[in-house]
Parts: sequence; structure tokens; C-alpha cells
Amino acid sequence: MRLYIKKQCLEMLETLAEANGEIRRLIEGKDWTSVLPFLEDCQQSAISVGNAIDRACGENNEGSKGGGDENDEGVEGSSNENNEGTGAVRALEDYCESLYILHEKIGCRTSSNENGIGEEADSVDLNSVLKELDAEIETCRKELTDKVSTQKEVVFLPYKASMWDALEFAWRKAEKEPGCTALVIPIPYYDRNAD
Repeated sequence: MRLYIKKQCLEMLETLAEANGEIRRLIEGKDWTSVLPFLEDCQQSAISVGNAIDRACGENNEGSKGGGDENDEGVEGSSNENNEGTGAVRALEDYCESLYILHEKIGCRTSSNENGIGEEADSVDLNSVLKELDAEIETCRKELTDKVSTQKEVVFLPYKASMWDALEFAWRKAEKEPGCTALVIPIPYYDRNAD
């Protein structure tokens, strides 16, 4: 996975963690009409992050860029158990499932439970789902940080053969570094006036 993609995913996970706090605040304030669209937005964001992880490392980039049927309806089917991002995607799938459960519980509450029947049991249920949301985001963050490796690509562009000795040391060092691909691309040139 490229470092910038990993950073973007981690930033989005941080945003989702903040959104969990906002969800909790809206539920405690019993603002049911505001929380439902918010849950849907969180689910769409989690799906986007899952798809980004899956594209970047879930399929090892084999065949994932050449057309095919790209399914943006969910992160299910992220397949191959041997891939680095599988644990993170699985945590996001669980997060989406918890958001759906929360959405259903709140939807039932607003339609049939407006008079407060069973509110104490519902609030305990909602709190457990909210705790699950926080745990799932943390699991995804940990999986992404600890188990998904990043690749660096370093390109050396010597413009004169005589200048290569200055770059060779840095190139050899980059070549030995794990997770780094060092490339040399000589820049062609010629002298217009050989004088």
C-alpha cells in the first residue's frame, strides 16, 4: 500500500472516530431525525475506506485496475484471506453492520416507540452498540497501522554518467531498504557544442 493512501485511510478512520462521538451526543440528546442521516454518511465513508484498502492491498493490485466489475455497494467480498488489508476490511464490515443495527433500532424507536415504552432497555442496547462502533474503528486502525506494509518508490535521475558516482551510494542504500523500490532512470542528453 502506498504511504499516502494509508495516511488518507487513517485520517478518515480518525474522522469516523470523531463521528462516533457525535452519534453518541445526538442519541443522548434524543435527536433521532439528525442521527439517521449521520449514520448513513458514516456507513458510506466506511465503505469508501474499505474499498480503498481493498484496492490498495486486498487484491495485491492484480486485476483490480483493469475494468472488471467494481462493486461500490459494500466492502463485502473483499476475498482473499492471505492479503494484508483483510483484517482492516473485516473490521470495517463489522462497523457497517453495527451502524445498520443502530439505524434499525433508532428507526424502530422513532416509528413505534415515541411514547417511551421500553426506553431503559433500548438505551442499554444503544450504548452497547456505540461501544462496539468505537472498538471496531480502533481494531481497523490497529490492523491498518500494524499489519499493512507501505511501499516507497525512489527514482534516481542521473543526467551525466560522470555524476553517477555521487548517486550510487544513495541508490545502494535505498535498494537494501525493505519496502523500498529503487529505480534508476538516466536522463538522455548530448552536447550541442563539443568544444
